[in-house]
Amino acid sequence: MTYLISYHLQKLGKDYGSLMDTLTRMGAKRVLLSQWLLQTSRSAADIARLLHIHIDERDRLLVTEVGNQSVWSNLFVNDATMRQIFVGGLARPAFEPVPPAAASPSEPHARVTSAAG
Repeated sequence: MTYLISYHLQKLGKDYGSLMDTLTRMGAKRVLLSQWLLQTSRSAADIARLLHIHIDERDRLLVTEVGNQSVWSNLFVNDATMRQIFVGGLARPAFEPVPPAAASPSEPHARVTSAAG
């Protein structure tokens, strides 16, 4: 299973190094500032218990299972890592540039591509 682990750390000046070390040892990949992805056979509750001892009582933590229909742009990990996490190399980045001449005024200058192919 793949989990998204997200947190909001409230305590200024606290050293959260043990939280980051635990996530890294578990094999999680940091994809955004406060979001990590983890592939594991553990349950969300088990992951939360392992991480909760490293955060303050006012900090916020979310551990949720995610599926393989995912899109992304400009993450802290490369596209190959994301493909490995989600569908064994079949996923693609969320956005591909659209040439300005091809975009209509109502379309953004990026388009979503299929995560599975």
